Amino acid sequence: MQGFTVLLIENNPDDLKLFGHLIETGSSSEFEVIAVDELTRGMEELVKKEIDALVLDLDLPGAEELDTFRLIRTRFPQLPIILIANHQDERLASEAIQSGAQDYFLKSELSASLLTRAIRYAVERQAQETKITSLNDDLERRIIELACANQELDTLSKNLTLARDQALQASSYKSEFLARMNHDIRTPLSSSIGAVELLKSTGLDAEQNELLDLVEGSNASLLKIVNQDLNYTNMEACEVGLDYTDFSMVKLVEDAAELMAPLAVRKGISMMTYIDPVITSLLGDPVRVKQILLNLISNAAKFTEKGEILIRATRESYDKESVLVRIAVIDTGSGMEEEKLKEFFERQLPTDIGGDGDSDRDYEPGERFTELQQSNSGLGLAISKQLVDMMGGQIGATSIPEKGSTFWFSIRFRKGRPVRKIDAIPLHAMVSNSLAGYKILVVDGSDNARIITRSYLLAAGFKATAAASAGEALEILRHASSQEEPYQVTIVDLDDSKHSVALAEEIQKDPSISRTRLIYMTSKRQPATELWSRGFSSYLTKPLRQTALISSIVDVTLGQVEEPDKPKERAGGNGKKSLKEGTKILVVEDNSYLQVVVGKVLHRLGCLVDRAENGKEAVELQAANNYSLILMDCQMPVMDGFEATRRIREREKDSSIRTPIVAMTASIRQSDREACMRAGMDDFLSKPVTIEKLESVLTSLC
Repeated sequence: MQGFTVLLIENNPDDLKLFGHLIETGSSSEFEVIAVDELTRGMEELVKKEIDALVLDLDLPGAEELDTFRLIRTRFPQLPIILIANHQDERLASEAIQSGAQDYFLKSELSASLLTRAIRYAVERQAQETKITSLNDDLERRIIELACANQELDTLSKNLTLARDQALQASSYKSEFLARMNHDIRTPLSSSIGAVELLKSTGLDAEQNELLDLVEGSNASLLKIVNQDLNYTNMEACEVGLDYTDFSMVKLVEDAAELMAPLAVRKGISMMTYIDPVITSLLGDPVRVKQILLNLISNAAKFTEKGEILIRATRESYDKESVLVRIAVIDTGSGMEEEKLKEFFERQLPTDIGGDGDSDRDYEPGERFTELQQSNSGLGLAISKQLVDMMGGQIGATSIPEKGSTFWFSIRFRKGRPVRKIDAIPLHAMVSNSLAGYKILVVDGSDNARIITRSYLLAAGFKATAAASAGEALEILRHASSQEEPYQVTIVDLDDSKHSVALAEEIQKDPSISRTRLIYMTSKRQPATELWSRGFSSYLTKPLRQTALISSIVDVTLGQVEEPDKPKERAGGNGKKSLKEGTKILVVEDNSYLQVVVGKVLHRLGCLVDRAENGKEAVELQAANNYSLILMDCQMPVMDGFEATRRIREREKDSSIRTPIVAMTASIRQSDREACMRAGMDDFLSKPVTIEKLESVLTSLC
């Protein structure tokens, strides 16, 4: 940092002398400081000399908020500027940073180390931005050169056109066949997965549960192979495209985690998600992003035998039009050597697709690398890398043997339009003004879970505190009560369910804190009636959904207002609203096995069910009945789901009633999702259809 020149503009003589001294002291005289007390003199210095950084007083005479800063920023756009002010103004500070200021400090907070560190950071950051700009300019030049070279090569490729077209046609036939096979496998597989879920919720002995776990694991492995083999063929034929649409990163990450949660639960692993509340709606290909994420979560679950898996989405940077999002899957598994990890990511797509391996064995650090190369895990990572490359992003990993691994990818998305789904509502918009400021206590034995839950609550407008143990929780609750500032809600998830129940009983026995509403949080589903008897008003399951967390708190606090002596029971157990008893659903599906399974699931959820085998029957039944929702398969004989939906919507034009219609299809392509929406459908369920998927769509639309 030798030879750097810092310009200080400050009209107060004492502050001018003090801040100049702080900069010289903090930098050990490495910086040359030019101190002036007027803006005009400062502008003269900027014109005459090469200034590396500017420290600017916002309270100069005649200055109006950021006018002085904007004037200098306009004339010297590459100059790093650090702003100092006499008074705290959060709005002004935020606006300054967004307008390009490197930092913003109160004068009363400044110290030699803080000020010089900020200057160093500002100069280094500006240098990096300049370098990036230069690289981008060089990249554009190279692209132009490459385009010219390609144009020249194009004149030499005419003799290869016929052979290329024949190869593409053969590849197209293969892809079409595999897509058809994929569709035909997914539908019966959906029946199998649904039947297993129904069986697991009935009374089974230990041996039956063990056998059912084997079937469930086999279903999951088959689904993974079907997904990856199809993608591998499409990659090989260069036929994978990107379908851009507006989507919610919150819903995408939470849906992916919920899909993989059963595998983690079976292994006794805790799974959590964190989506930075500042990430709003994005424009991208959610199907491909979710595919990448599922691959990373699947690998983490496979190679983690104890501990936890954290899926984290954070905003790395942003501008007016785009957001750089980094999604990381962090596990406490066996890990591997850095050298082997780097070597693996440099490999190409494998030409031979191996088996899925033994998912129940323990892995040594070196074995994980070998297994990744030889199995569908390796194939999934290779496909993920190509998909990330297609989207202009980066993918990588870090790993420590015996400690765990972090697999991550980052993609720059354009900012999207708001997504109108319950799971996509921003946290700050979920809570009414009447509930904002309510005090919530989070009691969780996991550091990550505790931090994540509290951060969500703070973002939603609650006052949130966290405790790591029952003793700490009781101390916090009693102290708050003694100060007449009690907690309205306490969320409990200790390492052992017995400890959670014991804490609830202690709270219920103490009159000074017994009015706090208790929410039970766990990674495993269990009967709700037992929890109500122990004093809990609701319960949540991990991985935690933002909407589930907030709606559960809203429900129990409203219940407290209406019926302070009676716990508010909840169906579903995951913070979702209950279905009305007798909700009438029409299931339109030509596969008789899946029709039966979906019908039984809906009966289990308290719904009345009618069934149709094709679109024509569906149109006739809808005309004669008032359905709360229609689950519509897309590909059926006689009349497909698209035409049936169009006819229903046409008939509803003269009616005030609009029946929600949800597509239920084996296709996973974004273009098919868009076709469903164009036909007039309201949502999209891809097969295999699980109980969680059905319950989620029913509670949001019925």
